[in-house]
Amino acid sequence: LHQEKLSDSSPITKTEDKSKIVLPPDTSSPSSGFGGGGDSTPQTAQTTSSANAQTATDTTPPSAPAITAPADFLRTFTSQSIIFSGIAEAGSIISTNASLATTTANQSQSGEWSLTLAFNQGTTTVQFFATDSAGNISAATSTTLFVDSLAPQAPAPAIAECASTLATSGCLVATTTLSILWAASEAADFNYFIVNNNGTVGTTTATSTTASAANNTTYSFGLAAIDKSGNASATTTVTAEINTSPVVINEVAWGGTNASATDEWVELYNKTASAVNLSGFTLYAADGAPYIPLSGSIPAGGYYLIERKNTGETDEATQSPVKDITADLWTSFG
Repeated sequence: LHQEKLSDSSPITKTEDKSKIVLPPDTSSPSSGFGGGGDSTPQTAQTTSSANAQTATDTTPPSAPAITAPADFLRTFTSQSIIFSGIAEAGSIISTNASLATTTANQSQSGEWSLTLAFNQGTTTVQFFATDSAGNISAATSTTLFVDSLAPQAPAPAIAECASTLATSGCLVATTTLSILWAASEAADFNYFIVNNNGTVGTTTATSTTASAANNTTYSFGLAAIDKSGNASATTTVTAEINTSPVVINEVAWGGTNASATDEWVELYNKTASAVNLSGFTLYAADGAPYIPLSGSIPAGGYYLIERKNTGETDEATQSPVKDITADLWTSFG
């Protein structure tokens, strides 16, 4: 019998895949003896590569977002809503520790972003972060700001002369000199008042002033309080109608009529735009007769008829001097 032996010059080798052993090709021919014949074509061993291609993982965080606006964080913000803008890695998500709101940096190379946030009154430190598509989070960009958006309480000016108004409602005075008063602001950070004196605007820290108003006009005075952050209260405006002779004698029948020498009457006219309360008014002659205390009121731009009532008369409709008009006041002329 003849048995073929592997050559010592053909050692066993290993591929990178440690799970497979590759034998060298058998180049010997089978013996023509026992078993005879056989294929003499060399047999090539098949090798398998198991190298695994691995995808690179992004673990690098983006740069911290830059804030370009607001430009000045040392100032006081007078609005609780503040718009921030800046630059970050394109496509990154911009978030903060102050809100759940987020925004995405522009996909362009510049990576602009804008985000509106709301803040409470006082000092707040807010941190901004950028998160890339792989979930990497940047370092924080921090800034501190101060919000004061609370305006002072609106002042309450008053025209002193209006306490003695002649009108049934509103302020009508028969003087052109006015005194205006108001209380000091209770705001701890009060700065000054803005005064609108009948169209002339100025500032003051005082709590009173005097004004000269033109006759037959409506005078106005406006007042607002300003704090040190620049917050302004609502403006309170007070007005007064100025008329030094609001009620005048329009017509008079003083010599009687052919029917009776005592058929006398006086008609008053209201020159103003306000109904005038006649309580406290008296119509009298220089010698004291007649002396007629008035009552009731005259409508704005209206008339008031006073008719003489003689002793013993009881029926105005038939006994008063003016039979077809009911008097506003039917009274003795003294």
